[in-house]
Amino acid sequence: MTKRNRANTEANDAKNRGNLQKRRKQNSRRKSNGGTDTTTNNSNHKSSGRSRMWIEQCKKPRKVPKNISSRFVLQILISRVELLDEHGCGNTISQDSIEKNNQEESLAAAAAANALTKQENSSSVELQTSAQKKKEETSDNDNIDAGTPQEKDNNDNGDPRTAPFIQVVRLPSAKADRKNPCHFFSFQELPNGDCGDGIVNPYPKDLVPDKYWAQRRRLFSKFEQGIELDKESWYSVTPEAISKHIAKRVSCLGKRDDSSVEKNVVLDAFCGVGGNAIGFALEQDISLVVCVDVDLNKLKMAAKNASIYEIDPSKIVFIKGDAIQVLNLYKNGRLIEETSTKHDDLSKKELHHGYAIHGLSALPSSIDCVFLSPPWGGTEYLNVGNDAYGLSHMKVTTATRDQEDDKNGEYSGGELLSLAARASKDKQVVCFLPRNINGFDVGTCAWNAGYERENHIELEQNILNSKLKAVTAYLY
Repeated sequence: MTKRNRANTEANDAKNRGNLQKRRKQNSRRKSNGGTDTTTNNSNHKSSGRSRMWIEQCKKPRKVPKNISSRFVLQILISRVELLDEHGCGNTISQDSIEKNNQEESLAAAAAANALTKQENSSSVELQTSAQKKKEETSDNDNIDAGTPQEKDNNDNGDPRTAPFIQVVRLPSAKADRKNPCHFFSFQELPNGDCGDGIVNPYPKDLVPDKYWAQRRRLFSKFEQGIELDKESWYSVTPEAISKHIAKRVSCLGKRDDSSVEKNVVLDAFCGVGGNAIGFALEQDISLVVCVDVDLNKLKMAAKNASIYEIDPSKIVFIKGDAIQVLNLYKNGRLIEETSTKHDDLSKKELHHGYAIHGLSALPSSIDCVFLSPPWGGTEYLNVGNDAYGLSHMKVTTATRDQEDDKNGEYSGGELLSLAARASKDKQVVCFLPRNINGFDVGTCAWNAGYERENHIELEQNILNSKLKAVTAYLY
């Protein structure tokens, strides 16, 4: 064998050994993560088994324009919270440890958001005086992505709100690697909706699919005690672990300093069967939950579900009414007195399971935060793509739109956000959004709703048992 052939052979052997070691490392990662390849970069979890959502990668569509002014800049923060629940944990984690883990995650997220708000408020003047320096750093910082969904006219006479420049900043929680899920077993669905307890799906498959029945305790941990759901609620209700986390975050929205503040009043504009409303009512720092829904049957189910969780009737009020109409009755957290009793479609209150269902006349005089969980478009919302879902895909039908308007009583998600920002105190709005939401679209809608550079706009990845379930937007 010649020296050249021998050298080529040794080089090929070394390459093969390197490839073998690489495959061994990949196999080791798959085994340690329940069979899923979790090769990670320095900022995001990356799975080879599926394509990633916008919230996980935050694509940068273009570079920072050099002539952009700081008054056009809107900043969106990306965060992540990783929650657990008893369902899917293989009974290896006690309920107490799950509650402790989720509470710690919620408190940590709230503390980080409040700390960042203080920091931004204290440095707002400095940001304005060093706008050019900030723009130059943006193009060099790997942790900041930027883009503008619409082209801005070079003409200064144009409305700046039609083309906001948006910065996307990943908080440390979103840059860190995902937690290793190997400490609990991955949930495996058995035939006929059996989740391992031997109870099969008793409903027709077209009414309740097996995968929803198998995860019923993920929606409500007390499901077996008589929880009621309709067909739509099986796929639209917020999982209990996520709803409790959102409630913890919402209870901290008004606490921006060390001074004592009154407990929050939360308006749940799309109550449904009460998944989020119950989470809010269980939070000590929330004094009242106003549950609004146009469907009386859903409100009756919500009242039944609240009774199972033993919610104090003085802490929750059910209102049969149109969400758009209710939001139009408030401005900066205050009820407009002269229009508060118009078009009341429930002449007298009805009692269900110890809870009263009222008309619009029972609305409280003031609210603090508006929570929005509008329809996403059914189970087909993922069909628009992993990074293409926008608030315009949300359509809310109402009877309150003026007849001369050409939209036939239909509001988009962006218009809904504008109404909620106007209605709430200090623009405190929380939106529960699908996991394929596009953050630049949310930023554009927030800009049109009146949010400025100094406002806090955060998109939080809701990870439940190592899976991305939804995105929660916190705006204030």
